[in-house]
Amino acid sequence: MVTAFTVGDQATFQRNDACGNKAPYWNTVSYRLVTDGAARIAMLRTGEADIIDQVPTRDAADLKANPKITVIAHARTAVEFISGPMPRAPFRRDDQAGKPLEANPLRDPRSARVSLAINRQGIKDRVMDGYAAPTGQLMPGRSQRLRTGDPGRPVRSRTREETAGRRGIHWASG
Repeated sequence: MVTAFTVGDQATFQRNDACGNKAPYWNTVSYRLVTDGAARIAMLRTGEADIIDQVPTRDAADLKANPKITVIAHARTAVEFISGPMPRAPFRRDDQAGKPLEANPLRDPRSARVSLAINRQGIKDRVMDGYAAPTGQLMPGRSQRLRTGDPGRPVRSRTREETAGRRGIHWASG
């Protein structure tokens, strides 16, 4: 049962032995909302917290190397996606010579091919440090409404460059 609660800050729960078949492991659980990932990591390392959630992927390998800490990774529904067309394009609106584009290239129906340029496996490996599941859909693989067998289209770099060049989109390399 809840014994203390402060919106946006903390909650304290007390075990209720009259509820359920098996008594919970802990008598009291204190939950604190800590939005800063580095602060959560510091709290775990110093013993101020016994458990943390939402470990920043860049810190997971370092935590796994610590024999006193167990990292448990599980799939969750958190969708990161690229959207378009938008009223105002969030990219350069000029060509490589600095001349303004006549129209927003994302409003052209052919710009849907930009999806072919997204290296989903690369995002998983390099941005998410392996803690992601590449997909070409908005829902993860365990979703009930998923088209089965669609991990996302493979990257076709020639198509990406040709499509991007025709649409006036500039890719950063490096």
